[in-house]
Amino acid sequence: MERCNVIAMPDPENLRIGILGRIDSGNANDFANSIKMLRQQHPEGDVILDCSGLEYISSAGLRVLLTLKKRENYPLKLIEVNRDVSSVLEVTGFIQIFDVTRALRDITGTEGEFLGKNGNVSFYQMESDTILKVFWSETPLEAVERERKNAQAALLAGIPTLIAYDIVKCNNCYGMLYEMIQAKNAPVLMKASPRNMRTCSVAMGKLLKIIHSSTPEPDALPQTRNIYIEWAQKMSKYYYPHEVKILLELINSVPVGNNFVYGNFTAKNVFIRGDEAMVLNMSGLSCGNALYDLGTCYMFHMGEAKLMSEIASELDVMQANILWRNLIRAYYDDDEAKVIASTDSIRAASMLRSALAPASYPMEEEMIEKFIKKARRDVFPAVRSLTNALSKDIT
Repeated sequence: MERCNVIAMPDPENLRIGILGRIDSGNANDFANSIKMLRQQHPEGDVILDCSGLEYISSAGLRVLLTLKKRENYPLKLIEVNRDVSSVLEVTGFIQIFDVTRALRDITGTEGEFLGKNGNVSFYQMESDTILKVFWSETPLEAVERERKNAQAALLAGIPTLIAYDIVKCNNCYGMLYEMIQAKNAPVLMKASPRNMRTCSVAMGKLLKIIHSSTPEPDALPQTRNIYIEWAQKMSKYYYPHEVKILLELINSVPVGNNFVYGNFTAKNVFIRGDEAMVLNMSGLSCGNALYDLGTCYMFHMGEAKLMSEIASELDVMQANILWRNLIRAYYDDDEAKVIASTDSIRAASMLRSALAPASYPMEEEMIEKFIKKARRDVFPAVRSLTNALSKDIT
């Protein structure tokens, strides 16, 4: 009979137990008794089973876990579960019963071809059909898992997006693997040939319309308005109290919406396959009015194209301007009257977004100061006209 070693691990708040070896019919009772003995010694907190050393678990072991959870009423969590054990839990349905965290595959040293950066994340092409997105070192696992759930929600809503199929470890950071399906990043295509500019930007406009035509499940995503309010409050370190109050008034003037809002709709976040565009980065997904997205997109490609070109698209100002003009016409199905009618509202949303930009992107103090000066010159003196423009329904 092979022994299963059970070891208490340091944890000031919970009972953390390391499991080494196999749990089968021959040692299942011993395993259960060991857990109960440790629980008597540490009666407080969750019972966390570190399964990084668990090689196999049989039906007898599963029955022990079920008894501990249901009969003994242990607040049980399984962490660092390897693929083999995870498969057993999935096949038996136990994955639905227990709080399970799978062990992440470590792919350090296999990042592949560097594609570029977008804020604090980097992209690599691993294979012909796979992209690796590496988050910066301070990004917690919870944020990565939340983005994966956002991507799944968008996909189920019919939004064209790359499939986020695995979370991994890479150079002491977390990463996400996406199915690329022979797509290329929009800026790469647009810079390769001027003829690609119209194809890519029109595809982006149609994609943004699809996003805004989709509705997330209730309470599945944060409200865009609340995100903007948080940004305005963060900007209190740069703006005077009365200026923050004006920003909050402008935010509250935008009509409430219940559609997907992408958050950072820029060329860097779009991949093109043929004439179809797909989004990748889902960290900023929220629920609200389409005007937030249109204003942000305008800011990146028109209003602040010179300042934000590196973050937005890696395109020069002229290319970014052309992208926007093609995009907005495609968004409104080449209806010039709608394009003209929406212009003031989109520009107003862009100015509001620009005033809040330092709260949402890492910037040097010199750049922050430029945004503050611009807001004091253009936003605060025009609060009445901006409020009227933001309150219109442009959908």
